[in-house]
Amino acid sequence: MPSTANRFVDSVFFSYRGASRDDESRLTQLEDNLTKAIVNTMRYGGPLVEKAILAALGIPWVEELSYDMQTEFPATLRLERRPRRYLVGLIPPGAKVGERQESRVQTADGSRRPDAWIWGADMAICLEAKVAGPLDPGQWRDLEQHYVGRDGTHVERIERSWADLYRAMSALRATMTDTGGSVPYFIIDQFVTYLELTRMSGFIGLKQEVFDYFHNPNEEYTRVWVRDTFTELAALVEARVKRELDPFYEHCNVGNLKSRDRSAWAAYGAKSFGSFAHQTVGLGAQDVSVFVNIELDPAVKRLRRALRNDPTGFERLLSALPAEHRYQVVVKKRRQVVTEAGQPLPRQFQEEPRLQVSYETLVDSSTSKTALELLTTSIQETHLPYIAVLSSIEVQHAVKLSRGDGSALVDEILARMKALHPLVDWVNREGR
Repeated sequence: MPSTANRFVDSVFFSYRGASRDDESRLTQLEDNLTKAIVNTMRYGGPLVEKAILAALGIPWVEELSYDMQTEFPATLRLERRPRRYLVGLIPPGAKVGERQESRVQTADGSRRPDAWIWGADMAICLEAKVAGPLDPGQWRDLEQHYVGRDGTHVERIERSWADLYRAMSALRATMTDTGGSVPYFIIDQFVTYLELTRMSGFIGLKQEVFDYFHNPNEEYTRVWVRDTFTELAALVEARVKRELDPFYEHCNVGNLKSRDRSAWAAYGAKSFGSFAHQTVGLGAQDVSVFVNIELDPAVKRLRRALRNDPTGFERLLSALPAEHRYQVVVKKRRQVVTEAGQPLPRQFQEEPRLQVSYETLVDSSTSKTALELLTTSIQETHLPYIAVLSSIEVQHAVKLSRGDGSALVDEILARMKALHPLVDWVNREGR
């Protein structure tokens, strides 16, 4: 399997931007590239692809379509001969209809130049591509009044997500076989892959390449892709954990995946989550991890008080965890990082393993008593301890759960968070 970095290089649609480009220029470039990708996919994919894309937009197909980009009026369009008019806005996954986004490209008279035209027989399509929200009311109005509906002919407005096109083209690809020389298959595969690389596909789970990145995290485009893919997963979990589990999980803090970091994380809990036992979802080379996190001193004090106030509670809750999740309890000692001059660096710690106890050890009658005593002693006596009750979704299983739209992976993460919540609640309640 090729590396993720090679997926960027191998893509016929992906375009590398210059290092000095600002965010606005980057978004403009991406919109232009996506527009060019859909136009070329339809042109070179032929009628099969044209039909699939137009069907996803709800537009009947006609033969011998023509295309143009970044043009106010193509020379051969002859708009008056095309009574069926469509204004299509393609918006990013998750964009909400009605959000206002300022248009960056305007003509001299203040109108917005169309991103692309598609026309044939008796119909014409004016296409506007968006990557940072839907069309605002001014864009709909200007594109209709100045362009596709300038003569007063009725214009049908259509708003679809890039993710709608991704699903349609993925479904078409699944019906085809790569014979080694099939242009339609190649162009469809490239378009589907490009929507994945630009995250216009919406969240589709975690591919093997996401995990592979952490073995050698040194490629910038892949880092951004992995970071944003994980951020999408974290947001899906956030939306459900607040609704389905407990109002305590009101806040989600996603770590900033930096260059050469070998893991990503998202913490869920109260706004000041570090002061409480909370839950974290992690991502690394080997797995997706779901765990109770007790790290900062206020949270550690809560756990210690809970152990004193309810001596049997910890054992009771650990023993009740589902055996199939194969939980383990980890205790580490944290040491603050200091400069060469001996000055402590704020919030920078190194961790030294102290104790790791498996679920099987905790529930085995011959080992559970000793294991619990060791855990309790380590938690009470270790200076600056870090405590986690951890479960792992291994790479192969996570990739399998990601098939389709990735919802099965989110379901599995939620199931593990629900199993761990009684422990979180116990620490925060008994440790007050």
